[in-house]
Amino acid sequence: MRARRFTVSEGTEPPPDIVGKTLAPEVEIMTTDNQRAERAAWFWRYRGILAFSGLAALYLFPFMRFFSAAILESGAVRILHGDVFARDFVELLGPGTFWWNALFMRIFGATFFGVRVCLFVTSLGTGIALYYLARRVCSQYAWLPAVALVAAYFGGMWPLMSHHTDSNLFTLLAVVCVVLWLDRQQAVWLWIAGFLAAYTSYTLQPKGLFLYFAVVAWLLFLWKAKGFSLRPVLVFTASYAISMAAGLVYFWSQGALWDLIYANLIWPATGYSSVNDVPYGAGALRRWYQLVDSKHGSHLLAVFAPILAEPRVLIVALPFLLLVLMALRWRDVMEPKILLYTLCGGAMLLSEIHRKEVGHLTSGSPLLLIVFFFLVMQYQGKAAEMVMQLVAICSVTLAIFNLMLVLGASPLHTRVGTVWTYKKWPALQYLEDHTQPGDYVFCFQYCPSYYFLDEARDPTRYSLLTYNYNTEAQFRETIRDIQKHKVKYVLWQTGPAIAEMYHLLPGADKRPPYGFIVDDYLRSHYHEVQAFSNGMQVWERNGDS
Repeated sequence: MRARRFTVSEGTEPPPDIVGKTLAPEVEIMTTDNQRAERAAWFWRYRGILAFSGLAALYLFPFMRFFSAAILESGAVRILHGDVFARDFVELLGPGTFWWNALFMRIFGATFFGVRVCLFVTSLGTGIALYYLARRVCSQYAWLPAVALVAAYFGGMWPLMSHHTDSNLFTLLAVVCVVLWLDRQQAVWLWIAGFLAAYTSYTLQPKGLFLYFAVVAWLLFLWKAKGFSLRPVLVFTASYAISMAAGLVYFWSQGALWDLIYANLIWPATGYSSVNDVPYGAGALRRWYQLVDSKHGSHLLAVFAPILAEPRVLIVALPFLLLVLMALRWRDVMEPKILLYTLCGGAMLLSEIHRKEVGHLTSGSPLLLIVFFFLVMQYQGKAAEMVMQLVAICSVTLAIFNLMLVLGASPLHTRVGTVWTYKKWPALQYLEDHTQPGDYVFCFQYCPSYYFLDEARDPTRYSLLTYNYNTEAQFRETIRDIQKHKVKYVLWQTGPAIAEMYHLLPGADKRPPYGFIVDDYLRSHYHEVQAFSNGMQVWERNGDS
């Protein structure tokens, strides 16, 4: 039997007599050289982003087992179990982070593994989006913004579940969609960008709103200076408005609309600054002081301290450096993509600068890092190249140093899986020995990690319960809930543990007008049963309470 050979070119179909049939070995359908060339061209075109994605995944993987704190995981578990944000539990941030993480918990389980899959997708997606956007304007060092960001991120907002990292992912993806619209002139990308901006608003309230105004301002610039129509503004606005309205309708249907407005608008406006007022750039050098400290440091680490500190110092100085560079290179800033990055980057920074420590500044810096490196490279001189090389060396060194720290962590076995950490958790072992999954445990003032790791239930609506921030009514509601559920065990921060929280939230240690009412209640209804060297204490309910 003579073999039949068919050549199928792009846009054609095989002959009717072989469609849907299993072909004999003698029958071959061969692609044309054009198709092979197209596949090779596609791979060659995207080889940079493919290589970056692979290397980034390999680097990020060890960080996924590292655990420092579980601040928001218990809220995602509550969403998974049917609770409604703001009605059944309250957080300062929006519901978007809980929805996003609950999605992965639904697929992979409400365990440490499920949480880390979500974090891995968020981290890798952020890095790839940042590389893609940098590649659109920088022929060299396109990888540097992502490396500098992840190096400075570590130990602050990452690697832990955070509304800052989640909102950055959705913001960068929205900007990617706007860039794709600019290149392809397809309205679908603006529809997606509007949805992502709205979701960002539900994750970190001001970031999505500021992003919306930044994109609209940029589209108006194109209309005025480049002769574009106003239709893109209407499309983007319609997408954002419809997506926002859909969320509000959902909360209204759940009887939680007023709770949402109070939790995410009214309450933060009245109480946030009282415990979150910190100096600009706080924390940029604190960790590296330990490397040169005579008690804890070493001469070898002292040599590396300036190198390791440089990326965070750059983040702190970035807004001021950019003002100078943009004044000198304002014509370059007017290039459409750079103007888009500048406006959206400014929106990101503006949404984070309400708390001026280095972690928030880092979360506001991704797009501005691209603009900074782009403007530096416009000088094309030896000095500019030396600046880029210095930042690259310091960022890579810090990234490697962070990786070494993570690889040296020790395993800790918990009810939600094994985590690797440097911290000691003796109180967790006590809770595991004396409680069952699903039991009510009250963690006070701000140690929600134990809710997640011990699979315990929070009897209140508040994982964050801090004096001078939460209201008197919220404290009294908390006492009623503890009394209602007859909570047997209370995990209480004291000593070093509470000092760490006061460093995070200055002003939380001041006596409020209504007094330390929860402390007074606990002392009158509970007694101490165990104290640990890290400052954590376990208190048990009195038998006659």
